Amino acid sequence: MILHSNDLSRYRGKVTMVDGCFDPLHAGHISYFKEAKKIGFPVLCNMASDDHISKKHAVLLPESERATILDSLSTIDFVHVNRTSTADVLAHLRPRYFVKGDEFRGTIKEEEVRVCKEYGIDIVLTDT
Repeated sequence: MILHSNDLSRYRGKVTMVDGCFDPLHAGHISYFKEAKKIGFPVLCNMASDDHISKKHAVLLPESERATILDSLSTIDFVHVNRTSTADVLAHLRPRYFVKGDEFRGTIKEEEVRVCKEYGIDIVLTDT
């Protein structure tokens, strides 16, 4: 199910959140989603908007298509197109777990770590 920002409060404290651009979507992402599902479900995918991605590189797959593809995966229960910041979504959603890949060890944004500490959100790094 693709959610709008005003839907997030309905799932407050009830989901495991994954986060990223997913442009392009690749096999490593699929492994990441499978690991997140083992940590806790349902899994909400907080997907970066085209606006965010275009500040880094050209958008390869438009957000509507990425959201539809992510929504079709059995490992993803909810998709949210993030138009603000990950820290803002974490503060509104307050997921049980914030799951990131191991490559983010020591590089998760300070603001995201602060929000997780403030709301008791467990940050979990996967091996994938």
